[in-house]
Amino acid sequence: DILYEAYDRGAVDYIQQPINPKVLKSKVDIFVEFFRQKEELRTIRDQLESEVQRQLSALARTNEELKREIAIREKVEQRLLHESAHDALTGLPNRTLFLRSLMRCFQGLRRDDSYRFAVLFVDIDNFKRINDQHGHSVGDDVLIETSHRLEYAVRPGDNVSRFGGDEFGILLDRVGDAPTAEVITKRIMAQFEKPFLVLLNRKKPATPPLIYLLNLRQIAPAKAGVR
Repeated sequence: DILYEAYDRGAVDYIQQPINPKVLKSKVDIFVEFFRQKEELRTIRDQLESEVQRQLSALARTNEELKREIAIREKVEQRLLHESAHDALTGLPNRTLFLRSLMRCFQGLRRDDSYRFAVLFVDIDNFKRINDQHGHSVGDDVLIETSHRLEYAVRPGDNVSRFGGDEFGILLDRVGDAPTAEVITKRIMAQFEKPFLVLLNRKKPATPPLIYLLNLRQIAPAKAGVR
C-alpha cells in the first residue's frame, strides 16, 4: 500500500533497505540521464516550434509577395488589354473594339427582327491644314476635344470610337427609327458650330501661350467642317 501511494504521488522508482551504494548510484545516474534527455527533448521541441514559426512567417511573406506580384501583373495585363482596344490619344475605343460592338449588333439583329442600330462616320475636313498651320499639338487638342463633343452628343450606351487620324465612328445602339438617328446626328453637328479653344506657342518658353478660337467652319468654308 505504501508503495502504491508513493507511485500515486509521483514516485518513479524505489530502493530497498539496507541501501546498497552501488545500486543507489546506478539509480541516480539513470535518473540524471533521464532528466538530461528530457530537458534535451524539450529544447529540441522548442527549437522545432521556433523553426516552424519562422518557416510559417517566411511562407506568409512569400505569399504576400506573390499576391502583390499577381496584382501588379493583373494590372499590367488589364492596362495592355485596354491599350490594345483603345486609342492612346483620346482614350476612345479603337477600330477593333468598334467592330466587335458592331458584330454584337448584327447578332442582336439576327435574334430580334425589331432590333435596330445606326452607324455614323465622322471626319474633320482639311484636318491636315490644322496640323500644317498650327502644329500637331493643336491638332491633337482638336482631336481630343472632338472626342469629348461626340461623347457628349450621343446617348449613354452608344459607342464613340476613333479609327485613326481624324476619322471617328459612332454606333447608335437600339435606335427605334430613322428620325431618332437623325436627331442624334443633328445634335452631333451642333456640337461643332462652336469654335475650339486651343493654346498656341506652348513650346516656346520665352513666349506666353496664346489662347486661340479655332473654328472648323473656317478651315473648310466651302462645306461643313465636320461631315
